[in-house]
Amino acid sequence: MTHAELAEAVGLTPSTCLRRVRDLQNSAVFTNNIYLTDGYRLGHNLNAIFTTRDYAYADRETFSKRVGAEPTIAYAYDVIGGLDAILVSSIRLVGSGRLQYSQL
Repeated sequence: MTHAELAEAVGLTPSTCLRRVRDLQNSAVFTNNIYLTDGYRLGHNLNAIFTTRDYAYADRETFSKRVGAEPTIAYAYDVIGGLDAILVSSIRLVGSGRLQYSQL
């Protein structure tokens, strides 16, 4: 968010808003600046963890083959309890940061 956008959002002039932000920085009320990067522009992927329940396949072997054939799946863990599997995936971002992911 630019200072001008912040000023508009809080109903101040840009110069007054900038002065107040600098005063808060100088008085250590604002202790850090945090900048978020655009992963798509940097060429990074989205890393995600998925959980599955009740395989849609007749058996675990079929599911395992599908998971093994999926290039975006980095790790797959078979678990017991309320979940059937945990999948760790690296999904390529395309076009304005949209996801490209093939369904298992």
